[in-house]
Amino acid sequence: MGQYTKSDATDPKVTLLAIKHYDRTYQLDGATIKIKTAKLLQMDAATKKQRTDYETNLGQDLGKKFYVYQVEYVLTNTSDQKITSNGFEVINPQGEQLATNDGAADLATNASIQPKAKKSGTLIAIAKKSDQGKLDQFKLVSPELIDAAAHTTAEAQTIDLRKRAGNTSQTASANSSSDEQSATPAANSNQQTAASSADHANGDDKVMVAGHSFHHETFAGTDILVGDNGEGEAGEWAANNPATQNDANVKAQLSSIYGNN
Repeated sequence: MGQYTKSDATDPKVTLLAIKHYDRTYQLDGATIKIKTAKLLQMDAATKKQRTDYETNLGQDLGKKFYVYQVEYVLTNTSDQKITSNGFEVINPQGEQLATNDGAADLATNASIQPKAKKSGTLIAIAKKSDQGKLDQFKLVSPELIDAAAHTTAEAQTIDLRKRAGNTSQTASANSSSDEQSATPAANSNQQTAASSADHANGDDKVMVAGHSFHHETFAGTDILVGDNGEGEAGEWAANNPATQNDANVKAQLSSIYGNN
């Protein structure tokens, strides 16, 4: 089981299936886009009310169980004039382009950003459970940026997330490559932790689990371990890795770190 947040009267239960940390900055005309994190989330909505907001934003009727691709980003206005973003779109692994109210929703659509200011945003899109190992196969379509005179200052560009950028900026492009996958979600609510496996390295943030390197991250106020090389959340990875899933030592190490009995 992955990390999850509990449901309440208006929000579904959210379970993290996969996470990928990018922290890559892409250049546009007069702006930069930093793609921070992508996640695949499982939503369990026992009532209609718990999925109403998602149905409204995504423009689709949803069942009691549905899956959401989520991207966190920061848009920075590097120009000397106010700009407005018309919102991101998503191209899913099946090649379908999804826009706000048509299978996707950029919660910062139509946001105005002052000169030299930045704004954080969240993009969501309908996904499939089979997309769990395909986070890098999603592509983003950057927002068209418009100035106060209604002139387009930056055209939409396709961002291929398979292109590695390290810690340096790179230009948004239509085609690139490189694969990875992982696990962790974002929603606002309480949450619980699933059993997992690890072992703290020297006094820094790194943790070694069965020879794999992990680091600490905070999910909805809870400390979790996320792999440095695409493993995802440590407990999820350990439970699905044939080399560790029955290893009592690994389970004990993770239980100790997560504080589980």
